Amino acid sequence: MSAYNNFVWHSADDVDQFVECLSRPQLSAVNFSIWELTTKIDAERVARAIQNTTCLALHLQIVDNIAKIVADAFRGQKSITHVYIRGKFPTNRRTLTDLTASVFAEMLLENDTLTHLYWYENYIGDAGMAEIAMALKSNRSLTHFYLKNESLGSKGVMSFADMLKDSSTLIHVELWSKTIGADGMIAIPRALKENKVLQYLDMKADSVNPEGPVVILWADALRQNNSLTSLKLKFKQTNAQIQQHFLAALEENKSLLSFSLYDKQGNNSFRNIRDKVDRIIERNRSSLKNAFRQAVEVGNGTWRRSKITILGNRSSGKASTFRSLIHEPRHFRRIRQRKSNFVDVTEVRAEIHGQRVSWKENTDASYTTEFAMQIAVRCIKQRTGKKSAHVRRRSKEKRMNKHSRKGRKRSSTIRTKTFEVAKEETRDKKVENMRDDKSIDDGNILAQNLEDTLFGDFDENVLLQSQNHAGSVPFTVWTFGAKEDFCFMLQQLFLTEFGVYLVVFDMQKILNVLTGELECHFLRQYLNMVCGCTKNAPVILVGSFYDRINTIDLLDQVNYALNNKVIDENEGAIVMNELQNLSFFPIDNIGGKGVSNLRSVIYFKTLQRDHMKQIVKLKWVQCLEEILSNNINKPIITMTSAVDTAQKLHIVSPQELDTMFAFFHELGFIFNLNWTEYLKDALVFSPDWLYNSVKNLVSTKSKLLSYDNDAIERFGLKEELSKLFADGFASRDLLEYIWGKEDINFMLDLLKNCLLISEWPNNDDNEQIYMVPSLMNEVKRPPFPNGNMGISCVLKFSRAPIPLAKVGLFVRLCCLCISLGASVYQEGNTKPNSHKPKLSTNWCEVPVGDSFSIHIEQNTEHTFEYVHFLVHDNNQAAFVLQVVLSIIEKIKYQQHNCGGITWELLLQNENGGYVDYAKAKQKKIQPWFRNSNQSTLRLEDHIDLKDFLKDTREA
Repeated sequence: MSAYNNFVWHSADDVDQFVECLSRPQLSAVNFSIWELTTKIDAERVARAIQNTTCLALHLQIVDNIAKIVADAFRGQKSITHVYIRGKFPTNRRTLTDLTASVFAEMLLENDTLTHLYWYENYIGDAGMAEIAMALKSNRSLTHFYLKNESLGSKGVMSFADMLKDSSTLIHVELWSKTIGADGMIAIPRALKENKVLQYLDMKADSVNPEGPVVILWADALRQNNSLTSLKLKFKQTNAQIQQHFLAALEENKSLLSFSLYDKQGNNSFRNIRDKVDRIIERNRSSLKNAFRQAVEVGNGTWRRSKITILGNRSSGKASTFRSLIHEPRHFRRIRQRKSNFVDVTEVRAEIHGQRVSWKENTDASYTTEFAMQIAVRCIKQRTGKKSAHVRRRSKEKRMNKHSRKGRKRSSTIRTKTFEVAKEETRDKKVENMRDDKSIDDGNILAQNLEDTLFGDFDENVLLQSQNHAGSVPFTVWTFGAKEDFCFMLQQLFLTEFGVYLVVFDMQKILNVLTGELECHFLRQYLNMVCGCTKNAPVILVGSFYDRINTIDLLDQVNYALNNKVIDENEGAIVMNELQNLSFFPIDNIGGKGVSNLRSVIYFKTLQRDHMKQIVKLKWVQCLEEILSNNINKPIITMTSAVDTAQKLHIVSPQELDTMFAFFHELGFIFNLNWTEYLKDALVFSPDWLYNSVKNLVSTKSKLLSYDNDAIERFGLKEELSKLFADGFASRDLLEYIWGKEDINFMLDLLKNCLLISEWPNNDDNEQIYMVPSLMNEVKRPPFPNGNMGISCVLKFSRAPIPLAKVGLFVRLCCLCISLGASVYQEGNTKPNSHKPKLSTNWCEVPVGDSFSIHIEQNTEHTFEYVHFLVHDNNQAAFVLQVVLSIIEKIKYQQHNCGGITWELLLQNENGGYVDYAKAKQKKIQPWFRNSNQSTLRLEDHIDLKDFLKDTREA
C-alpha cells in the first residue's frame, strides 16, 4: 500500500467533522471510522458528502450495514481515485463480509474514476470475490487491487484469475490469505501466461507447498510472461529443488526487476543464491537501460500527440464540458484559473482501458523524456514479442542460437518518414548560408546531448510508467472564450489542421423560439470558421444540458434544427453520433450522461488523423522543450533566437526548420505564420499576450483602459491618443508606445492581414498613419456635394440575426476600401485628397484618386442589413462596381469568419429602383456597365487587382 503515503491524511472523529472535511477543496485525503449511523439524516449527509467531495482519497473503517450507503455514494463520484476499506473485529460478529463485496461490485460497474481499491481486515470469501471479479471484467478504471483477509479460498482466487487473463487495466495486485489452497495458486500462473499488462503481483498463501504442478506452472509463467516487473510469493515452505526451478525460469525471463520468495516464517528462500538472482535482475535492468539508449540513438518515432479545440458561444458550457471530460466535478474551482477572456490551454492525457477512455490532466514534466520513453517501450515490445514466439516453438538452446544469428543480421538502418509541409521559403539568411552537406550521425549526437539530462539519471520506473501509457494520447486542449466581438477574428488564427474541434452549444437555446435562430447562426458561424481554416479537421457538435433536454423527441428536434439551419455544406466535417443516430453529442455536465461516449469518440477519431502516424525526430522535441524552457517568461521571441537553439542540436537545414516549426504550430505549441517576413520571423508562445495586444488597440473598451498619463505627456503622445479615440487615426509613434518597439512590426502586419487596421499615407510629414475602424464613434454624416446622394450599389445581407458589427464585417469592408485608396495613392500617379478617410459606426468615406471618394453606408431594415456604395458621378459608376466586386471576392476568402452570412448585389437604375446584378449585367444597365466610348477611371490602372484580391491567409 505504498500509495497510501503519497497523501496527507486528515482524520475525522464524527459525522460533522467528516462532512466538513470533505467540503474543504484543499484537502486531498480524509480518514474516518463509521461504525454506525443512528439517523437517516446522518446517512444522507455522509452519502452527499462523498458524492460532492473533491478530495482524492478516502480511508474508511466501516461495517456491512454502512457499506451500501458508502458504495451507492461512489457510483457517480468523479474525483476520488483511492479508497481504503477496513473492517472492525469485535468478538461477537464479523464485519465486511460478502454482502459488502456485493454492493461494491455493483458500484464498480458504474464508477469510472476509482483507480485504487484496498481491502483489509475483512471476511470477504469466495462468493464475494466472484462478484468483484465479475465487476472487474467490465470496469475500465481500476488499476490497483489489494485484498488481505483470512477467509478467501481457492474458488475465489480462481474467479479472480479468470478475470485476470483478459484484464487490460489491472497493473498492481496483492492477494493475502491463509486459506488460499493449491487450486488457487495454480490458477494465477495460468492467468499470467495470457495477461499482458500486470506489472506487480504479491501473493501470500501460507498453507500451500509449492510442489508438483504448482512450482512447474509458476516457472512456466515466468518464462512466458513479459509484463511482470515485480513478483513476491509466500508459500508454506520451500526447498533447494523449488529454488532451482524458479532460478532456471528467471534465466529466461527478461522483464522482472524484483523477485522475492518467502516461506511461512518469512525467511527469504533465495538467501543462498541471492547473488545469482541479483545478477539476473541486474541483467534485466541493463536491458531496459539499453532499450532506452537504443531509442535515443534511433532518434525518431510517432509522437502520438494531438490538439483539441473547444469553441462555443457564451454560457454554452465550454468550461463545464472540459471539466466533465477530465472527470472533474462541475463545482470544483480549478487551482489554475483562466487568466484572460480569450483562451485556456491545458495539457491532458487520454488513456484507453479496453473500449473505455478516461482523461486526466497530464503531469509529465518533460516532452523529450516522454517521447524517448515511448520509443523505448516500442523497442522493448518488438523484442519481447519475438521472444514469446521463440518460447512456443523452440527449446532454450535453439532460441539462444536463433537470437545470436538474428543479432548479426540485424540492420541498423531505420526507415523514416518525414512530416512534409509545402513551404519553399527559407527562414533566415543566416540559415541559408549554412552548409548542410556534412555527414552527421544525429542519433549519436543526440544521445550524447541527452546523456546528462535523461540517460545519466535513468530510472526504470519512469520507463515502466510509459508502458502503462502505451495506448494513451496526450492532448493540448484549447478552450476559447468569447467575451469580445473581435475574438471571432482572432480565434481563426489559432485553428490548425491537427486535432479535433468541439463546438459546444446549449440545446435549450436551440429549442427556444426567441433564441433558436440566433443560436443556430452562432453555430453556423463557428462551423464555417473551422471548415474555412482547415481542410480535413473533424468537428464534433456537443449539446449541453442533456439533463433538461432528455427525451428522444426533444433530441430529434435539436437534430432537425442542426441539419437544416447549421450543417448544410459542411456535413462532411461533422462527426456523427452513431450510438444515438444524431449529428451531435448530447451530454450532461452534472450527472455525466453522454460524456463517456464523447471521450471515446474524440480518442478514436484522433487516432485516425494522419499526424498521429507521422514520424517525428526526437531532436525536434528536445529543441521545442529547450526553446520553451529558455523563454518561459517571454510571450514572443524572434526566429533567429529559435534557430540558434536548433543549431546546437544540428538542425540546420532551412527545409527541416520550416517543417519542424510548422509541425509545432499545427500542434499548438507555438504560433508562427508565414504571411509576411515580420510574421514569419516571430514565434509566439502566449495566445493571451496576443489577445491583450490586439485588445489594447482595436477594442472599444480600450478607451476605458488607464494609460500612464505622465508617460503619455513625456513622450508627447497626448494629442495623438485623443485622435485615436476621436477619429480612429493612430500614428506609428503611438502604436510603438502601446506595443513596444520590438513587437510593432509584427503586430502591424498581423492586424493588417486580419483587416482590423489599414495603413494610410500622411500628407504632412510623409509618415504613415493607421486607421482603426473598430474605434469609430457615431458621427453624423456630412451632406453630400450639392445635396446629391447619387445612385448606389447595394450589398443586401440576409440571414443575419447577428449584426454585421458583431462579426466585424463592416469594419473589414472599411479596411478594404481604405487599403484600396492607399494603394491608388502609393502608385504615384495621383496625390492624396486633402482630407483623410472619414469614419463612423455606420458610414465611411474613403478618397480614391484625385477627385473621387467611395461612400459606404450601413442601415438595418426588418430582417436585412444593407451596405450602400454611393456614386455621385455617373462616370465613376463602373469604377465603383469594380471595387465592390473586388471586395466581394475578398470577403469570400474570409466568409468562414462571417458566420455564413449571405448577400445579394443590387444595382440602382436611373428610375431609382434596384436590379439584381446578374440581370443588370445581362441588360448592360447604365451607368454601371461602360460603353466603349466612355472614359472613366479603371481600377486596374491604379492597383494590381490580383494582389488586392490575394487571400490574407496565403499572403
